[in-house]
Amino acid sequence: MKNKVPFLILVFVGLIILALTVPSVLKSVKLKKHGVTTESTVVSSIRKSSSKGSSTYNVTVSFNTADGSEVTANHSKRFDVMEGSQLKIWYDPADPQKIDFGDSIGYNMRGVVFGLFFFLFGFYLMFRVIKRDSASNELRKRGTKKSAEFVSLE
Repeated sequence: MKNKVPFLILVFVGLIILALTVPSVLKSVKLKKHGVTTESTVVSSIRKSSSKGSSTYNVTVSFNTADGSEVTANHSKRFDVMEGSQLKIWYDPADPQKIDFGDSIGYNMRGVVFGLFFFLFGFYLMFRVIKRDSASNELRKRGTKKSAEFVSLE
């Protein structure tokens, strides 16, 4: 079991990364597939810095829904946009406050790919260790013990 712990950690890290990224990708895909696309006007863009040194922007946009209602909604974006600029967005017709700029799927898919890599690679290595241990145990059970003397070569 001791030699399987690093691989279990690798599998666990992969699962954590997947758990953090897959819901975001699914939400964006669902919104792009079932949502309505429209042009919006940027009302404000406020920079939010993280402790890791990266920045995102809390962007507020204003747009008209298909029924003519004017809606103002917020969403995070990785790039700064100028106030007053036009952006293409997708919104949920049932809840127009849920919007997406359409650029998050590709960005978040990197996390899914890394998570899958860690998970599958860790699982593969753990499987190899289990198979090797199983073969070794089988050899101990069914093999015949042989004794030999060490002979040096000169």
